[in-house]
Amino acid sequence: MAGQNYEWIFKSRPSKSATLTSLFERKPCSMPTLGDGEVLFAVHIISLDPTMRNAMAGDEAAERTEGSSYYTMMNWTPGQVINWYVVAQVVESKSADFDVGDMVMGMAPLRKFFTTPTTQQFKKLPPGIPPETIMASMGVTAMTGYLGAKYTGCPKAGETVFVSAAAGATGLVACQTFKALGCNVFGSAGTDQKVSLLQSLGIQAFNYKNETYLSGMRRLCPQGFDVAFDNVGGECLEAMLEMVNEFGRIVLCGAISQYDTPPEQKHGIRNLFHAIAKQVHIKGILVYGFTAEQQEDCQNTLTQWMQDGTVQDTSTIIEGFDEFPDALMGLFAGKNTGKMMVREALPICNSKISTLDQPGASAAAAVAAEPRIADEARAEHETVQTAAAQIELLSARIVDQSGKFYTIEIHSTDQQNVDFALRKLTRRYREFAALDTELRPRHQALPTLPEKSVFFRRTFKHGFMDDRERRLDAYLSALVADPAAVAEPSVQRFLGVECRA
Repeated sequence: MAGQNYEWIFKSRPSKSATLTSLFERKPCSMPTLGDGEVLFAVHIISLDPTMRNAMAGDEAAERTEGSSYYTMMNWTPGQVINWYVVAQVVESKSADFDVGDMVMGMAPLRKFFTTPTTQQFKKLPPGIPPETIMASMGVTAMTGYLGAKYTGCPKAGETVFVSAAAGATGLVACQTFKALGCNVFGSAGTDQKVSLLQSLGIQAFNYKNETYLSGMRRLCPQGFDVAFDNVGGECLEAMLEMVNEFGRIVLCGAISQYDTPPEQKHGIRNLFHAIAKQVHIKGILVYGFTAEQQEDCQNTLTQWMQDGTVQDTSTIIEGFDEFPDALMGLFAGKNTGKMMVREALPICNSKISTLDQPGASAAAAVAAEPRIADEARAEHETVQTAAAQIELLSARIVDQSGKFYTIEIHSTDQQNVDFALRKLTRRYREFAALDTELRPRHQALPTLPEKSVFFRRTFKHGFMDDRERRLDAYLSALVADPAAVAEPSVQRFLGVECRA
């Protein structure tokens, strides 16, 4: 394949005098040539993860890194190309195992185009699910959230759970896993917007920049909590030890507040005796430390939860391979909501890849697809644009339409606009659902409501999706056309609210 290839080099370890973005260099490199059995991949998505900070520090991440497979793996070599988790597309294949257009996920060198000595580390992505959704809801961070919550937190229905960095990639999946398992879930986040997102998912949270961890936990969980899932460390972990109940469990998943601190300046935990006095079980986790059976359960369950809406897809996407360093710094600065990733445009659009799944695409791009899909896309695109204009958003576009999934991105300069639309959408569905529960026994001819699941896509500007307004409108039309239903007091009250909205 002709064209220019580039790679990201890790130049040097962090120092007091160096900015983190200066530690990386984009360099031209040769375009790979294929031998028999080999595959040429084009990077599409690069996963951005807090643990990259430890990989940058290498041996300097701790006083002693020997004896740990984690520190051995999380150790980028200065002067060498970075290896990390990516989603990539097969653009040329001389292997019987891969076809051109296949999408895969695995660990790879950060090059625009690459081959690897073996393709065994790559797993083909299931069809019909956007790769951004898979990275956010089935990637390493999502698996860590699910596995840590279920198998280390060992939650019981009705227990109270607290999750730190709850709006991050791992925290969001952990929160939704605990919630799906019947727990009362609380959390902390670093902005009011992230708190609003959590609340829209039924998770009460506080902004740790507006109050201390301890005061926030006391306010939301005055009776303490049974399980804590920590991604922050430091002061947050100390507060968890104060508030965890007797025989509680603390899952240690991360310590992002400490990653950029030299070993001698890290926040020491001063109340560790509480773990003895309360007989608390504390355990650190790494995703590869779980059994094959547990990981299979994780993949199967997360796939099902994505399809039925139990887990919401929330991510922050930075467009362009060249933006990798700035995007990584944005992650460390807490500018992400959900999973943070860099997305590079795909070089190939074929029957396996929706033509709508390209940055900058619009409904017009669907003309090259099947006529039915093109017609549907045009109509839906117009609906999306109208909805965007109604809440004063800058633009909205369909980015994927495949299988059971329908995803749009909405862009706005004002986060409050997006959050308002998200809260309005959630509240409106709950109003319809409550009314339908009351009316259904007496008015069985009413159309069924759409599924509850709503997926959200947050680009680097912001976003969410909604493909169910049409069915809610159809339900409302059927409701007002039925004189017996209109006579119901609950319907009259509902219509009064609806007319004022």
